[in-house]
Amino acid sequence: RPALAALALLGAAAPRRARAALPDRYVQLASDLAQRLEETIELEASGADEAEVRKAGDPAKGLIKEYLGNFGRDPEVKSAGSFQQLSGALTELGQFYSRNGQRTRLTPDVREDVLAKLRAAQDSLGLE
Repeated sequence: RPALAALALLGAAAPRRARAALPDRYVQLASDLAQRLEETIELEASGADEAEVRKAGDPAKGLIKEYLGNFGRDPEVKSAGSFQQLSGALTELGQFYSRNGQRTRLTPDVREDVLAKLRAAQDSLGLE
């Protein structure tokens, strides 16, 4: 959390400076991925059936593959708050499904934690 405190001390201009240093493709991809995952998780939480949730989340598979393949080892983005938050959300989802099976609905605690990370990633990117 020290990074968040430093951003608060620097004021509103800090996120813009941090974002300017990130590759444009990373910013767009991270934003698209966070948004797609958030929409899919919220759809699941609304009680939608499994087929509908899977269909909505299917595009995220390609986004995740591209995100990790292009930026998973990129030192330019690994220190970015958005990368850390988004990677944390992906790790938490992976661990949950590994323990409970792919077809298991997220528990409320896991869902809220992942959504918080996805929103923090979007906020770090300066995108809503």
